[in-house]
Parts: sequence; C-alpha cells; structure tokens
Amino acid sequence: MSAYKPKFKFKACRICKRKRKYLNKFDICKSCENCMSENCMRCDQKRKPVDYLNELPICNSCCEQLEQIIPDGFEPNFKFEECKRCKVQQDYLNEILLCNSCCKKLERRAPNGYQPNLKFEQCRRCNIQQDYLNEFLICNSCCQQLTQMIPAGFRPNFKFEKCKGRCNQPKDYLNEFKECNLCERCKRCYFRRKNYYLSWIYNSCSHCFFELFIKISFICFIIVILIFYYVQILKIIMIDYF
Repeated sequence: MSAYKPKFKFKACRICKRKRKYLNKFDICKSCENCMSENCMRCDQKRKPVDYLNELPICNSCCEQLEQIIPDGFEPNFKFEECKRCKVQQDYLNEILLCNSCCKKLERRAPNGYQPNLKFEQCRRCNIQQDYLNEFLICNSCCQQLTQMIPAGFRPNFKFEKCKGRCNQPKDYLNEFKECNLCERCKRCYFRRKNYYLSWIYNSCSHCFFELFIKISFICFIIVILIFYYVQILKIIMIDYF
C-alpha cells in the first residue's frame, strides 16, 4: 500500500475567506449562505444565491428593472435613499436627490421673483421648507402676509434685520430709523411716537417733552424766586447787623 495520501485543495469561502470542505457553485460556504439569506430591499422577496454576486442588497430582477428605463439626468437609486422633497424612497434620483415627479412639480411655474428651492432651505419667517423662495429666502405666503397690512410709516422687513430699539429682535415691520412699532413709542406715555430729533435728550414724544419742559421751567422759576428772596433777606440782615 502506498505511503502517500490523496492531496485535496480546500478553497476559501468568497465571503468569510476561510477554507471550507464544502462550497456551492458560487464559492460560498453553507454558514455564509444562511447568513446572507436576507430579503431584497426593493421587492422584499428572499434573495437567491445567484444574487450574491451583486454587491447591492437587491435581487437581480430588481436590478434589471431599475436599469431598463432611466429618465434623463437621473440615476438608479441603488442606495435606496429618500427624496429630499417628498421623503419617499424612489427608484430614480438626480444629483441633488430629487425624484422625477418632484422635479416636474418644481419646474411647472414658479411665482414671479421666486426660484425653486433646490437647496431645501427653510423660509426665514415661518421656518418651513417651501418649494419656492425669493432672494431674501422668504416664501410666497409670508411675503403676501407682510405686504397686506403695513402700519403707517413702516416698511416690510424682508431682510429680517433686528430692531435697533429696546427689544433688539427681528420684526416684520421697521420704520426709517430701523425700530419696530413698540420701540418707537414714547417712554413716558407709551401711546404717541417719540421725537427722534429730541431722543438725545429724552426718548419721549413732542407732547410729553413739552409738558416736561414746562414743569422743569416752573421749578427753575420757583428756585430763582427763592434765591432772590433769600439774597434780599441776607441783605436786610447784614444792614441791621452793621
């Protein structure tokens, strides 16, 4: 009897890279085949061993369907990402992750002065992601609300600048001095508009400033009279003394 034994070549599994006694025709061991028996992410059916040659978690039939009819400018969604607009997993997405139906809706007719919100930014006023924004990143509905009822002497704050008054907050309307409706009121009566030309003296309206000026003038007049009488009394006392 020969002292030599038959030499067997044990191939390594294509998945786990370990040498196994038994491999299938795709060079996959039984344990790896059981672990990889997951469902296709598109049709939710169990994948066959032949599908493991594809690195994507989808079956071959779904791959063939995705590659049949591809719209212009779109690519098959092999990563199964959601559309950024409708938040639905679609078969085809473009370079900015938009599906075909959402692109058609955005390209129909944009309002005058507005552009499609392809960056998916939020409106600076309502903080909601809208389809169309203007140059100030404001949606159409917010612009209509701002231009409906404008207080007298105010302008819509499309740039959302902060009020330069006491509140220091972005407001819908600002006057020519960049102050809101509440901050422009008189600090004394809180009813009339303050006089900005007298604001370096006191933040009050002309009426309150005039009343304050009369009171201060009257007090000064009384003080002057008292000083005058005090000086006269001192003169009389000094004359009597000497």
